[in-house]
Amino acid sequence: MKKNIAMKWVKALRSGKYEQGKKMLRSLDSKYCCFGVLCDISWLYEWHPCYCIDSGFYYYGRSIYILNDVVCEWAGMKHFTGRHKTVSGVDRSLTNYNDNGDLDGTPCTFDKIADWIEINYKAL
Repeated sequence: MKKNIAMKWVKALRSGKYEQGKKMLRSLDSKYCCFGVLCDISWLYEWHPCYCIDSGFYYYGRSIYILNDVVCEWAGMKHFTGRHKTVSGVDRSLTNYNDNGDLDGTPCTFDKIADWIEINYKAL
């Protein structure tokens, strides 16, 4: 991942501007997953709401749940989920950290995800 974009993303995650959500880039009540924050700082597309019977969300460049190719390319990311190998060789992703927590199930806040990105952005 490009260092300058990674550091902007880290700053945005720590800013307190974004409330953390799960399972989608941005919910209608403006909760973001970590990748929703990356989309928001990219300014590559506009957010478009979609209202469903039991829930709602925003589209970002036709994406709901994952980064699209344009955002990945802009950020210099290798994989749309932030997939990487842990020190012990386990496959993990930032999507997994955001939605399910750390390997031991400990919730991963935006601050914790930002700490990881700041140190490991080259792995992304």
